Amino acid sequence: MLLTFFVILFFIFILMLIGGILGYVFRNQVDDRMNREMISTVALYNNDTAVTEAWDSVQKNFRCCGISVNGAKGYQIYQRQNRPSFGGGTGKDKVPKSCCKDPNGNQERTCTQTPDDPLQVYQEDCYAKMKDFVKYN
Repeated sequence: MLLTFFVILFFIFILMLIGGILGYVFRNQVDDRMNREMISTVALYNNDTAVTEAWDSVQKNFRCCGISVNGAKGYQIYQRQNRPSFGGGTGKDKVPKSCCKDPNGNQERTCTQTPDDPLQVYQEDCYAKMKDFVKYN
């Protein structure tokens, strides 16, 4: 039994080593792929439930908003899509509620209509935050 345990542990170690080497060798491809996927899925926000939930989770957990494209700030990608509303808002919402800073736990958020205010809306790009997270973990 001890020999079986050692063999299984050895195989797990080898798999982890191979995974680390492959991750290092293909890190640029992973970076490019992540960027392309984030750009393509942000256009599906509010049209696909899984994508919407994923973006909301990323934006809340990483304290960011959208993804920068062609020099525009992250949250501006939502403004360019000319959507009438985000998440059943008033029709004037320019960014999703998951982009809002909420220091007091207040559910009445008006920041979705004023995305340029850094006190109310996360200004950071989600791609940069996720890239740093993946890089350091």
